[in-house]
This record gives sequence, structure tokens and C-alpha cells, in this order.
Amino acid sequence: MHADEADIDVSLVHRLLGAQFPQWADRPLTRVDSAGTSNAMYRLGADMAVRLPRMAGAAGDVAKEHRWLPRLAPALPTAVPTPLGKGEPAEGYPFPWSVYSWLAGENPVVGRLAEPELLAKDLAAFVVALHGVDPTGGPPSYRSEPLLARDDATRDALGSLRGAVDADAATAVGGGAAGPGTARAGRLDPRRSAAGESADHRRPARCRHRLRLPGRGRSRGRPDGGVVRAARRGAPGLPCRGGRR
Repeated sequence: MHADEADIDVSLVHRLLGAQFPQWADRPLTRVDSAGTSNAMYRLGADMAVRLPRMAGAAGDVAKEHRWLPRLAPALPTAVPTPLGKGEPAEGYPFPWSVYSWLAGENPVVGRLAEPELLAKDLAAFVVALHGVDPTGGPPSYRSEPLLARDDATRDALGSLRGAVDADAATAVGGGAAGPGTARAGRLDPRRSAAGESADHRRPARCRHRLRLPGRGRSRGRPDGGVVRAARRGAPGLPCRGGRR
């Protein structure tokens, strides 16, 4: 997946757990399939998950999540995974890693949501609460920036895809988005106002985890690589996934 990706498998995770968290080493361990590319995920028993960065660029998230998830949790109307253990590099694995609580749920499917309006309201309440969090001391963001900052790279990528996609049409759309205005690339940053602006180009830890939305089993969701996904109560789910999971 990545040229500099660490070798991660069930055997490695078993060894790491046995050496650093022996109290959990006998729990069943199952790899979690996901579209995410920055971390490997393993379900640990029924209510925990192990998450290991695949590459150096994702390793810095571990410290951010252990600091920011407990700080964000009391301010949000949903449950977020709880950091339960912070592992150290060992057994030939070069990065810090984590054990988190597991929140059950499933991704929504268009047309199959029992109460989509209720999900939308829950999601809106979460975003409002997240924007109310004091972001002082938050880590830098590599996503919350004007689209213009990515214009050159986007045009280069479209040029390389000419013939596979309508590069001219895509360039026309991208050119408009990258022009003057408030369009920005970013995720659910508390520093971003309703107008889409960011007070600075930082945001709290990338908590790419399932969020448990309260009430009548209606839905759950999670910021997932910039996309908020949701789920029904009572079904198996993942604590995180996405462009960076």
C-alpha cells in the first residue's frame, strides 16, 4: 500500500500485546477490513480494538489522540473511543500504537436508513458541539487550508489522468473552487466557522473514530477521512476508518 509501510500482521499484534499489555493478550484478535491506508486495525475481544500506524507519517497521531479524545469526549453529544493503552515500538515494529474501546455500529447505506432526518439532526448537533470545543493548543492540520494551496498538485494529477477522465471538465470545476472565496479543504475542525473559514490552520487530533449517536437506536457516525459516516445501534462496527483511519 505504501513504499515505507511497516509489516503488520496478527502475529506481530499478539507479540506486542503479550509484552506490553499481557492482561489483554488472551483475547481473540481479528483483523478489521477497511479502506483506510494509514493504520492497521484489529478487533480485540468484543469491546476493544488495536490500531497501529502503517507508516511514519501516521505515527504522530497516536499522541494526539491520547491527549485529545479524552478532552473532546465530555463536550460531545456522542460517544468517542476511549484510549485504553498506549503501546511502544517493539518486536521490530517502529511506531507507537494504541488500544481503544470499540463502539458497535455499521456504516449507513443510502435508502436503508430508518430515520435519515433524525440522523441529520444528530450529526448537526455533533458538529455544533465540536465547534464549541476550545481548540487552544491543538496540533497543526494538514487539511484545513484554502483549496488554492492545492491547485498546482490537483492540475498535475488531472494532467496525468488525461484520457482516463475528462481532465478539461475537472480542471474547470477545480479552477472555480480554487479561486477567490472561502472554499477550503478540511474536516470537522472546531476552528472552522459556519462560513467555512478557519481561525488558524490547525485543528485537534484527527479522531477518525466511530461516534455513538444517542437516542432510540437511531444512528451512529464518525468523522472518517473527512466524511462523516453513521450507523444503526446494536450492530458490529469499527472505531475508525477512512482516508486516515
